[in-house]
Amino acid sequence: MAYLEAEHLCKKYMVRGSNGKSFLQAVDDVNFSLEQGEILGVIGESGCGKSTLGRMLIGLEPITSGRVTYDGRKLEGLMKEDLRRFRGMAQMVFQNPFDTFPPKQTMQNILLRVMKIHHIGADKEERRQRCLRLLEEAGLKPAEDFLNRYPHELSGGQLQRLSIVRSMMLSPSFLVADEPVSMLDVSVRADIINMLMDIRKKKNTAMVFISHDLATTRYISDRIVVMYLGRIVESGGTDQVLHNPQHPYTKALLSYCGSVDPREKREQVEVPGEAFAGAGERSGCSFAPRCFMACGRCFREQPRMETVEEGHRAACHCMGGKSKTE
Repeated sequence: MAYLEAEHLCKKYMVRGSNGKSFLQAVDDVNFSLEQGEILGVIGESGCGKSTLGRMLIGLEPITSGRVTYDGRKLEGLMKEDLRRFRGMAQMVFQNPFDTFPPKQTMQNILLRVMKIHHIGADKEERRQRCLRLLEEAGLKPAEDFLNRYPHELSGGQLQRLSIVRSMMLSPSFLVADEPVSMLDVSVRADIINMLMDIRKKKNTAMVFISHDLATTRYISDRIVVMYLGRIVESGGTDQVLHNPQHPYTKALLSYCGSVDPREKREQVEVPGEAFAGAGERSGCSFAPRCFMACGRCFREQPRMETVEEGHRAACHCMGGKSKTE
């Protein structure tokens, strides 16, 4: 049994319009599993449901239908039984580190309060010493200096490191990293990614890494799922998906991703328009209006996930390079 399983996850939001009430499908029948110590990359454009999915996995967003289980136990049951304990085992690192800390408190007050709430350390001094050690391990030196600072006195990279430290001081078994480097300078992104990989290595933490950046996701992930308008359109091992993409959307994303080989030439796949979920019932493939391979069937029938090779699946009527006219 996998450590974490998401089964038929759906999230609908009610939308009021001129024609009355309708529903926006933010996450639509998402299924995947995650082993302890494994990193799953979730990629796709903004608005495809990645962040909503991440919040659903740790109970920050109510699930409309479907279920999430941790080691065979339902998410809802874990939260009802002991919410504080569950928050200790499942944590999230958010995209914007500037919005994750109270602006009028020092980092010492923020971090010590977390430990006090979760009964970590016998007294204030023991908690403080633990903080100093964790900051040193995270490369924030001298740690004493960082504890006495306010959030606005720190850089984005420093705050994101502190955000990760705050999450990991509870020793969670599962972590959602939601675009953790997208707002940071290129010069510090690698440090944050390496910090997350080091956590996986030392703590055997299962992780969902959410990003629109394929290059970063390729570096950190064991497996990848590609999302488009709330649905998974392709999934598999990182090398399987990136070296043998089957879905046109995956191919388009890859065409805009730089290669580590300067001799490799890639022809960019044009995808007109923008991803737009809209409201109401969907018919056919959501990507069809923008797809360079779409045929008549694509607009009528929602494709199902099919096996490409062991561990690699995709949902596309036109896999194998069928033409638009078919």
